[in-house]
Amino acid sequence: MKSYGKKRCIGFLCCAKIVFVSVTACFAPILVSSQSAESIVPDSIMRLAYENRNDDADRAESLAKVIDYLFGVRCYQQALSYIDEFVESEFVKQDKYYSAMGNCFLGLSMVIMEPYQAFKVLKKAEQDYLQMKKTHRTERLGAKIYLALGYYYYESNLMFSQYYECMKKVESINKEQKDNWIAYQIELHEALTEIILVHYPEALSLYVNLLENSDYEEFNKYAVYFNMGLIYKWESQLNSAKIWFEASLLEAVSEQDSIRAVSELILLPLLDKDYDKVINKTESCLDGIREKGDVKTVVNVMYGLAKTYHQVGRSDEAISMLEECFDFCGNETSYIWLKILVLEELKKISIDLSEYKKCCEIQTMLDTINIIFNVEEQVRVVNQMQLQHQYAEAEAQAQYERDMERIKETRKSVVTYFIIVVLQVVIIMSLVMLARKNRVLKDKKVEKEMLFNELESKKQELVSKLLSQTKTNDALNEIKERLASIEEMKEEERTDTLAKTVRKLNNVISANTDENFDYYFLRVHPRFYDNLRKDFPGLTLSELRLCALIKLNMNTKDIASINNITINGVKVARWRLRKKLGMSNANDNLSDFLSKY
Repeated sequence: MKSYGKKRCIGFLCCAKIVFVSVTACFAPILVSSQSAESIVPDSIMRLAYENRNDDADRAESLAKVIDYLFGVRCYQQALSYIDEFVESEFVKQDKYYSAMGNCFLGLSMVIMEPYQAFKVLKKAEQDYLQMKKTHRTERLGAKIYLALGYYYYESNLMFSQYYECMKKVESINKEQKDNWIAYQIELHEALTEIILVHYPEALSLYVNLLENSDYEEFNKYAVYFNMGLIYKWESQLNSAKIWFEASLLEAVSEQDSIRAVSELILLPLLDKDYDKVINKTESCLDGIREKGDVKTVVNVMYGLAKTYHQVGRSDEAISMLEECFDFCGNETSYIWLKILVLEELKKISIDLSEYKKCCEIQTMLDTINIIFNVEEQVRVVNQMQLQHQYAEAEAQAQYERDMERIKETRKSVVTYFIIVVLQVVIIMSLVMLARKNRVLKDKKVEKEMLFNELESKKQELVSKLLSQTKTNDALNEIKERLASIEEMKEEERTDTLAKTVRKLNNVISANTDENFDYYFLRVHPRFYDNLRKDFPGLTLSELRLCALIKLNMNTKDIASINNITINGVKVARWRLRKKLGMSNANDNLSDFLSKY
């Protein structure tokens, strides 16, 4: 566990103990609020921020890591100073990528308190992202921007269609990126969607799968625990709700999250109609919640306390509390649903008290809100999406039944199909074995022919070698006889005989070399001589051999040495060869020409 984790656990255990043992539950948020960003963020990340002080990419990256971590544990308040430094950086202002990231951070931090301004900033971040080249880091930034926009749409008048559109874009991005953090956020939102559609079992199943996924162990689970507590609360399962709200309190890092969890816990006895317990606990910590809590949490607590007052006959106090709730919501359109909730409860109390005039006034206010903010249309959209979801489930069930019917029909003929398949397999195996046998016989025949041809070739080679050796032996015997009689010759006759003997010896060497060369060359290039003769029938054997040496990229000196002639002789032979081959242009390369054959 990280160093800050131990502090958190100790702090929250103390917090939980105070909440559930003592009446002073409002002290819990104070324990959390004492934490600074330095005590929350791991030392390895904070060290980067301390080490990189220059206004450059390293500083921007280290600040982004700190802000990302604080956002990950929902500590938006502690992140504000780092966000301010990030967006005011000259380097960030001049770099489109970091500028878009700064707008994303800024917009996400303002969604609750300044939703209109947050929307403008997030749309600017989206525009910058769309103009960037698609890379791993820009796509991850794009996913963050659309997650922030989705959060805005969800919080502001519950714009579900736009919210879903943002989630689709995030899913599309992560198909390529395969980022665990993005995947975690997607699954959180999928579960939230099921909650919106009032599909609580499906949402719980998604949350359980998310908690069991080892890839997500490092991420903060507050939202999971808290939403599971809400589901069990709505399902009137008090004990389960209490367990998960307590778990969310222990997981909470930010002050707002702690207050939210504490608020739910102190209102839970309402499920058991233990009104006195709710009133005592809520009144004892209401001031602390008003001071530290966000608008939704404060309204939720005051609304719960007002309902409790009404249940115990303190209707005047309930009305006063609800009116205070209404004023606390302010003029932000993002809290319109809270106002509607409060007005509906006021109307209900007015009906119970038979104050029908006031009830009509409240209904007029509700109608006005519906006209201005099109609340009924939003409800219609939600209901329509719920119907679509139910239709998709029904269609899937119908498709399943059709598939099962098709399987039943298929089973009737499965024996026949099995027999046919077995027969086909037997026939195919027989044909394969027959084909394999024929192939083996054919291979043996081919192998036999190859061996026969190789034997004939060896015989011809042996005969050729024997004839060549015979010629060589005859020539050598003749040279031997001449050399034996040279001592009896006169000087002039001796000189002439030696010259003839040398020429004879050279011819023997040359003939032996040519025959060996032809034999080995034609084994590598068997059609070379034939192809040349076909195009140039006037070529002599010596010219063909010269062509072969040139094809082998032999230089003039080597060719002269092999043929026992001078270098000038080779040049003359090459010149005559070019003429016979019709190469009139001196720039044409003889070696390139012969490489075609």
